[in-house]
Amino acid sequence: MPIRAARSTRPGTRTAAVVTTAVLAAAALWSTAAPASAIKGGGPATRKARPYAMLIEFNGRQFCGGTLAAPTKVLTAGHCVESAGDVFTLRVIGGRTRVDGTDGTVREVTSARMDSRYGGLQAAVPD
Repeated sequence: MPIRAARSTRPGTRTAAVVTTAVLAAAALWSTAAPASAIKGGGPATRKARPYAMLIEFNGRQFCGGTLAAPTKVLTAGHCVESAGDVFTLRVIGGRTRVDGTDGTVREVTSARMDSRYGGLQAAVPD
Protein backbone atom coordinates (compact mmCIF):
# COMPACT_ATOMS: atom_id res chain seq x y z
CA MET A 1 0.00 0.00 0.00
CA PRO A 2 1.58 3.34 -1.03
CA ILE A 3 2.29 5.98 1.56
CA ARG A 4 0.76 9.37 0.85
CA ALA A 5 1.78 12.67 2.32
CA ALA A 6 -0.94 14.68 3.96
CA ARG A 7 -1.92 17.83 2.13
CA SER A 8 -1.51 21.10 3.88
CA THR A 9 -4.31 23.59 3.90
CA ARG A 10 -1.95 26.56 4.34
CA PRO A 11 -1.06 28.45 1.14
CA GLY A 12 2.61 28.33 0.12
CA THR A 13 3.42 25.25 2.22
CA ARG A 14 3.82 23.02 -0.81
CA THR A 15 6.18 25.51 -2.47
CA ALA A 16 8.23 25.75 0.72
CA ALA A 17 8.39 21.96 0.93
CA VAL A 18 9.56 21.68 -2.69
CA VAL A 19 12.22 24.36 -2.21
CA THR A 20 13.40 22.78 1.05
CA THR A 21 13.64 19.36 -0.61
CA ALA A 22 15.59 20.82 -3.54
CA VAL A 23 18.01 22.63 -1.24
CA LEU A 24 18.58 19.53 0.89
CA ALA A 25 19.12 17.37 -2.20
CA ALA A 26 21.63 19.85 -3.62
CA ALA A 27 23.46 20.04 -0.29
CA ALA A 28 23.64 16.25 -0.10
CA LEU A 29 25.09 16.03 -3.61
CA TRP A 30 27.57 18.84 -2.96
CA SER A 31 28.79 17.34 0.31
CA THR A 32 29.49 13.94 -1.27
CA ALA A 33 30.96 15.19 -4.54
CA ALA A 34 34.65 14.52 -4.94
CA PRO A 35 36.94 17.00 -6.63
CA ALA A 36 37.75 16.24 -10.25
CA SER A 37 41.27 15.23 -9.27
CA ALA A 38 40.19 12.81 -6.53
CA ILE A 39 41.18 9.18 -6.74
CA LYS A 40 38.31 6.75 -6.35
CA GLY A 41 38.59 5.20 -2.90
CA GLY A 42 41.52 7.48 -2.08
CA GLY A 43 42.12 9.55 0.99
CA PRO A 44 44.71 11.77 2.60
CA ALA A 45 48.17 10.25 2.78
CA THR A 46 50.57 10.70 5.65
CA ARG A 47 54.33 11.14 5.56
CA LYS A 48 54.68 8.00 7.62
CA ALA A 49 52.54 5.91 5.27
CA ARG A 50 54.12 7.25 2.04
CA PRO A 51 57.63 8.52 2.85
CA TYR A 52 58.75 7.90 -0.75
CA ALA A 53 56.22 10.32 -2.34
CA MET A 54 57.99 13.40 -3.71
CA LEU A 55 56.64 16.69 -5.00
CA ILE A 56 58.53 18.31 -7.85
CA GLU A 57 58.25 22.09 -8.09
CA PHE A 58 59.04 24.43 -10.96
CA ASN A 59 58.99 28.17 -10.21
CA GLY A 60 57.38 27.54 -6.81
CA ARG A 61 54.44 25.51 -8.16
CA GLN A 62 53.72 21.80 -8.28
CA PHE A 63 55.05 20.54 -11.56
CA CYS A 64 55.18 16.76 -11.27
CA GLY A 65 55.40 13.98 -8.75
CA GLY A 66 58.12 11.46 -8.17
CA THR A 67 59.18 8.46 -6.14
CA LEU A 68 62.23 8.37 -3.90
CA ALA A 69 64.23 5.48 -5.36
CA ALA A 70 67.42 5.98 -3.30
CA PRO A 71 68.52 8.55 -0.70
CA THR A 72 69.59 10.99 -3.44
CA LYS A 73 67.60 9.75 -6.44
CA VAL A 74 64.01 10.52 -7.46
CA LEU A 75 62.28 8.69 -10.29
CA THR A 76 59.83 10.76 -12.33
CA ALA A 77 58.31 10.77 -15.79
CA GLY A 78 60.55 11.71 -18.70
CA HIS A 79 58.22 14.49 -19.85
CA CYS A 80 58.65 16.20 -16.46
CA VAL A 81 62.40 16.50 -16.94
CA GLU A 82 62.14 17.39 -20.63
CA SER A 83 59.43 20.04 -20.07
CA ALA A 84 61.47 21.75 -17.35
CA GLY A 85 64.25 22.58 -19.78
CA ASP A 86 66.91 23.45 -17.23
CA VAL A 87 66.63 20.81 -14.49
CA PHE A 88 68.47 23.09 -12.09
CA THR A 89 65.26 25.13 -11.81
CA LEU A 90 63.44 22.15 -10.27
CA ARG A 91 63.08 21.48 -6.55
CA VAL A 92 62.22 18.12 -5.02
CA ILE A 93 60.23 18.13 -1.79
CA GLY A 94 59.69 15.13 0.44
CA GLY A 95 57.38 14.93 3.43
CA ARG A 96 54.83 17.49 2.27
CA THR A 97 51.24 16.32 2.52
CA ARG A 98 49.63 19.46 1.04
CA VAL A 99 50.69 21.09 -2.22
CA ASP A 100 50.17 24.52 -0.66
CA GLY A 101 52.07 23.57 2.51
CA THR A 102 55.48 24.73 3.63
CA ASP A 103 56.62 21.63 5.48
CA GLY A 104 58.91 18.92 4.21
CA THR A 105 62.51 18.62 3.10
CA VAL A 106 63.42 20.71 0.05
CA ARG A 107 66.34 19.83 -2.22
CA GLU A 108 67.60 21.40 -5.43
CA VAL A 109 68.09 19.12 -8.44
CA THR A 110 71.79 18.75 -9.27
CA SER A 111 71.57 16.38 -12.24
CA ALA A 112 69.15 14.37 -14.33
CA ARG A 113 69.47 11.32 -16.51
CA MET A 114 66.96 10.31 -19.15
CA ASP A 115 66.29 6.68 -19.94
CA SER A 116 67.67 5.96 -23.42
CA ARG A 117 64.32 4.37 -24.36
CA TYR A 118 62.39 7.60 -23.77
CA GLY A 119 61.12 8.88 -27.11
CA GLY A 120 60.41 12.42 -26.00
CA LEU A 121 57.31 14.56 -26.08
CA GLN A 122 57.23 14.69 -29.88
CA ALA A 123 57.07 10.88 -30.08
CA ALA A 124 53.87 10.91 -28.01
CA VAL A 125 52.07 13.46 -30.21
CA PRO A 126 50.57 12.00 -33.40
CA ASP A 127 51.09 13.93 -36.65
